[in-house]
Amino acid sequence: MIKRAKIAKSEQIAEVLRNELSAADIYHGMPAVSAKELARQHGVSVPTAHNALNILVREGLLYRVQGSGTFFNCPDRGTKKLIGIADQAVCPEWLTQELIRILNFHIVYASEYLKASGCEIRMISYDELLDGKVLHGLDGLLVSCMFLDVKTIELIMNSGVPAVGYRFNHPNNFPISYLSYDLNTGMSEALDTLNLTSESRINLISENIPYGVHARKCWMKHLKERNIRESQILCSEIDTKDLEVSCYRLIRVYPERYKNSIILVSDDEIAKNLINAMTLEGFESGKDYCLIGIGNRTAYGMESAGELEISSIDLPIKLMAEESAKILLYKISNPSECHCSVMIPTHFVKRKSSGMTE
Repeated sequence: MIKRAKIAKSEQIAEVLRNELSAADIYHGMPAVSAKELARQHGVSVPTAHNALNILVREGLLYRVQGSGTFFNCPDRGTKKLIGIADQAVCPEWLTQELIRILNFHIVYASEYLKASGCEIRMISYDELLDGKVLHGLDGLLVSCMFLDVKTIELIMNSGVPAVGYRFNHPNNFPISYLSYDLNTGMSEALDTLNLTSESRINLISENIPYGVHARKCWMKHLKERNIRESQILCSEIDTKDLEVSCYRLIRVYPERYKNSIILVSDDEIAKNLINAMTLEGFESGKDYCLIGIGNRTAYGMESAGELEISSIDLPIKLMAEESAKILLYKISNPSECHCSVMIPTHFVKRKSSGMTE
């Protein structure tokens, strides 16, 4: 009898949600209320509320995305949305195969989320985006940092296509909504684990590109907050076009700079080459020096990074991709002249190169 009553209650709650779906301005991909919140609203147990959601999932009115939640499905409200994804991995000329594979995760995770939300995907190269014609017919655009120069921004703004940029840093008055990794959270965790003193020698090594400059400035800010003097910090720039040679030359010519020092770099690719170079000089990782990278590429299949046990600040690719997709879907269904700026938190992953392990 009790079981029947619970089933009846679940069906009643499901009927309420059906009515909301038909009467309210609900779009495909909008998050549905959670079982916990539904239970609170209707004064029932969480399992009863969960059963109500299951009823609508079976009916096709709701759908679930693993790790993200439950969403409304509105197949009868027009055709599928066509979403363009312009990502730097589409232009692989200057990227290593390892890096392309890692960057492709951004495309994969965003595409999976958008497809689960009933959208169609069109991949867009940089040349296609600059031509402008590819924007016609798009319902929305996800565009990565490498594509957002002045001309690209002007094309997107003039097209009227809702757009969200991701994986980059721009000032608050940037004319397009964007998401970027908050390096501050991961850097703070990393430096808190080190025994920084007035005698510590710090080497800051970064690429000679905007992202490298941004990462270096973030490291500098956190070092100053910990009362590290500028005289303790040595900054070096690496040429991205000749990264491996530049790293080896740096260590080969100035090995004494790096022995018994703390090395903070802007990218795991630099970290990998520096560790290889220092190994040739007879330095032992995590013992003769402490090194911390950014990217946590070990977690995304970069075998060499895993073998070298690089301590790194994790950039959560899946979270970035899915949150970007969510915001884009919201912008499509809720047009506005306002733009948002979202910071995706990062965290520090300890491994051998920093002299620490989890």
